[in-house]
Amino acid sequence: MKMRSLLILSSCILIAGGAFAAPPASKTPTPAAPVVAKARTVKKPNAMPTFVRSASNSTAMIRVLVNGEPVVFDTGEPVQLDGRVLVPMREVFEALGAKVSFNDETRSIEAVRGDTIISIRPGDETATVNGEVRPLDTAIQVINGAAVVPLRFISETFGAQVAWNPNDYDVVVRTEAIVAKQLPAAPEGNSVFGALTGIYPEARLLTVRLAGGKNVRVPLVRDTNATRRTTGANGEIAVSASKGAFDAGALRLGEQVLVEFNAEYKGVLVLIDTHERRGTVKSIEELPTGGKQVTLTDGSIVALKADAAITFSGRQITLAEVKSAENVVIRLDDAGQGISLAVTTPGEKTAEKPTEPSPATAAPTTPALATP
Repeated sequence: MKMRSLLILSSCILIAGGAFAAPPASKTPTPAAPVVAKARTVKKPNAMPTFVRSASNSTAMIRVLVNGEPVVFDTGEPVQLDGRVLVPMREVFEALGAKVSFNDETRSIEAVRGDTIISIRPGDETATVNGEVRPLDTAIQVINGAAVVPLRFISETFGAQVAWNPNDYDVVVRTEAIVAKQLPAAPEGNSVFGALTGIYPEARLLTVRLAGGKNVRVPLVRDTNATRRTTGANGEIAVSASKGAFDAGALRLGEQVLVEFNAEYKGVLVLIDTHERRGTVKSIEELPTGGKQVTLTDGSIVALKADAAITFSGRQITLAEVKSAENVVIRLDDAGQGISLAVTTPGEKTAEKPTEPSPATAAPTTPALATP
């Protein structure tokens, strides 16, 4: 009886085991599910977030070209997330001519290019541009230890055009510098003088309009400084400020600049006379407000104050006596308005002589009688 019961129990165990046994292994291995890297925020005290090169082959395919030049990412790789291209910020900022720093107090990353200041912080869905808060398409993220930012927002904030080529996985960034590079080079010599028409930190380039109206390109060395100075009425010079040529407020479009060259005809120093304009007169026009406006051949425009002194060789003349093609030096006040204009063209201006009254008709004189 016991033996029969044991046989029945053994049969049940075998049947049950067969019902839950794993199916035979397939000869074709099942492909493993792709591993998707998750974005995570890494906080590092007292340091800018570092970048770690991604191991993903798909992200390495994305190239970023600024004005035709590929950006080399030494600390990370661009990635595509939700249809948007995110890039390690430092290399793209610097390719666009910006200076990058980390603000330890606010835990934010700042990029400065001319008068544009961008401030971003990992994890935020907004960025600050010159104090104005702007929304982002996606939050600033740290992926695989690399802080990445939306390329389109950063590029367009700096005035660049951005295009995505899905076939080649290329991000093409174009700035106005690509046009400026096609201008003729400045004449060879020790320096060049004219009105500032373009500032391109991404190409370390200025454009200057010479007397006569020709616009030329002026390349600068990396550490070129811009010095603002004031020349007094007696010729004394006082320096008011000196900073990097591409720092905020260093240069202003329309100002006259003197760029000193090195042996390779690259600018090593930019001088700006803040209270003086000099050049050749192109035209003098009446302003709607009733004042006068002087335009020089390099494009500089100065509005003269109503009581501006007009002189030639130290004597007063009228503005009507100043003609086109004459050389002048215009003194400016702190607001940039002309307070005096001196004609420096060699020669002599003939002042109109006042009309002299006609001599009165003399009465006939009676000859004196001889004394008897």
